[in-house]
Amino acid sequence: MFPFNALAVTVTSTHADPLGPAVIEIGAAGARVDPRSIRPPNLDLVFETRVNPGRPLPTITTNWFGIGPEDVHDQPKLQAAVELLEAKADRLAPDVLAATHPPDLVAAVPDLAHRLLPGNPSWLSTFRLSYHVWPFHSDCMEPAASPEADREIRARNLDPHLPASGAIRCLLLLARQACALFKAGHTITPGTLQAWSAAVPLLATVPVASRRYRGLPWRMVPRRFCETIAEQHRTGGARAFPPALEPMAVATAAAALRGEYAVALADVRPPAGAV
Repeated sequence: MFPFNALAVTVTSTHADPLGPAVIEIGAAGARVDPRSIRPPNLDLVFETRVNPGRPLPTITTNWFGIGPEDVHDQPKLQAAVELLEAKADRLAPDVLAATHPPDLVAAVPDLAHRLLPGNPSWLSTFRLSYHVWPFHSDCMEPAASPEADREIRARNLDPHLPASGAIRCLLLLARQACALFKAGHTITPGTLQAWSAAVPLLATVPVASRRYRGLPWRMVPRRFCETIAEQHRTGGARAFPPALEPMAVATAAAALRGEYAVALADVRPPAGAV
């Protein structure tokens, strides 16, 4: 266990774009994280830029994000924006990369991890780590929201909706997660954090996407409910839950059928590679 440099990245992409999503903003935040400390880390890097997608913006994107063609016209194209971020990241020398839900980021900028951390081009998911660290929190709760993140964003006069603000929340959340894992007696290194992030956690309660059983502990739902989820997954049927929650819901349903349920972090057996 040792302090490590972490870089969190968030992007904004166009919505309802017939040509597919295009990145229009990139934000990042970096710091040296010490799992032994309960204090939030000092930010060594905060990066924000808009991106010229090289094509017209859909009206829904302008309506949704308040970003019009005039806001991106003179901004760097994606390649140039990534190079600007690379230059900042080189000075930080990150040991780990973090994102709230990495599949969204990878879909938007597939090679970003290889550009920022060639030796370990993978992303930690703070969304998934939250369910390992705080298994009994509601999926309606926003673990990334914290007074420390809000103060940091205000101190830098950042719009709270900017990707850079999201990256600050993601980074400070990762620091809290690393601290909680350490306090629970787990070994914390970039490698063990990757193992925790890769492992699929069990959910303590049924996500709100289920109208009938939302919020109920999994041990209280009918066996048939779990069997239906398993069957839909096996046959490739309609997903019962949002993509970010689907793997966890499927794993939890399968575990519930075996009589296994989520437990507190102190009682969790570390995933392979996290010892």
